[in-house]
Amino acid sequence: METYDVVVAGAGIGGISAAVAAARAGARTLLLESADAVGGTGVHSPLALVCLWYSDKTGLVVNAGLTHEFFPQTLGTPVGSICSYDPADLAARYRSAIAAEPLLTLRTGAPVVAAACSGRRVSSLRLGGAAGGTASREVAGAVVVDGTADGHLAALAGCGFDLGRDGDGRLQPCTLTFIVEGIDFAALGLPSDGISTWAHFHTLQRALDPVYQRAKAEGRLDCPREDVLCFPLPDGRRILFNQTRVLGVDPTDPVSLERGLAEGRRQMESFMAAMRAHPGLARARAIPSPRLGVREGRRIHGEHLLTAEECMAEARFADMVAACGYPVDIHSPTGAGTRLEHIPGSGYYHIPYRCLVARDRDNLLMGSRCISATHEAHASYRVMPPVSAIGQAAGVAAALAARRAGAVRAVDAKEIRSVLRSQGQFVEGDE
Repeated sequence: METYDVVVAGAGIGGISAAVAAARAGARTLLLESADAVGGTGVHSPLALVCLWYSDKTGLVVNAGLTHEFFPQTLGTPVGSICSYDPADLAARYRSAIAAEPLLTLRTGAPVVAAACSGRRVSSLRLGGAAGGTASREVAGAVVVDGTADGHLAALAGCGFDLGRDGDGRLQPCTLTFIVEGIDFAALGLPSDGISTWAHFHTLQRALDPVYQRAKAEGRLDCPREDVLCFPLPDGRRILFNQTRVLGVDPTDPVSLERGLAEGRRQMESFMAAMRAHPGLARARAIPSPRLGVREGRRIHGEHLLTAEECMAEARFADMVAACGYPVDIHSPTGAGTRLEHIPGSGYYHIPYRCLVARDRDNLLMGSRCISATHEAHASYRVMPPVSAIGQAAGVAAALAARRAGAVRAVDAKEIRSVLRSQGQFVEGDE
């Protein structure tokens, strides 16, 4: 059996941030990814937009550290411009960050298929073979970090979790994003070299939305989304549409995900057929993302349950290890409509270490959006900058806990914050 100080499952932005942070804090770290390539949602189901890494009330940067390394444009995008990213560039930055750490080992094509527990500890993980068939093998870590978006590792380890909103268990809809090329921007009343500002974005939306609404009213387009939503890639000429809305997908069920992907493609094709009625899109072509974008999965039970009320009250915690300034953003689980509530006052809230500590295990941390929270709170911190901050905090905490025989509750948040500060991350509170 291979043994490490820290084992991280999932190589999206949360898991990568956790693994890189743990290695930089001196831990021999193994990063596992079930797919053949790293990247997670940001690469394989991209949005293009870098969602808020700062308070929109004061401009205070609350997600720094690895967020700035993965998205260097967050350090220099002019006010009024759209801060977007190219998924291929993001994937390259992920690979570079991983390769630069001598204490970090990456295994792709290595899904975690079982977790063995001894008492309250996760004692080992069994990995499935890659497609085509490497034999399964076992690995162990003094601390394990669930860096998957849907809490896959923690669920295998027998941890309690919530899935969906209270009452009916419905989850936010999934989206198949797609890039559209060959747009005639002049026909849309935009500069011929594409769009780069929010003023351009609103012009584009005003041009396309009437065509969209008319097609829906005439029954030529069947998509639950209420309006047109799209963002430019950094070149300004390729536009990524966040347009499809796929309801009723259970991200923990592979069959449900496959059906959702097929429905997303159907909605994309229906959208493009209708929107080609506008001269600006008459010759455009759509390139679908390779995976269905999932907004919500399992939320693992932790030592503290973060609530929307705490988010909207600008919560400050003594064991703060991360922060978030993104609004509570809920795409309706039942159809049209989006609830967007900005954080008032200072414009951000704290995420406490207790939300990262698995209630049911002693050496397991959550390092992605699967932390302990309600459906509504999850709808705020689920975007990439705060997820990166969560992952970075989990990785630092895991490295510190590995020196204490994996006892994650023996690590003080003050110590975590001290290391996070040395890694360039924003934190508040005493050291």
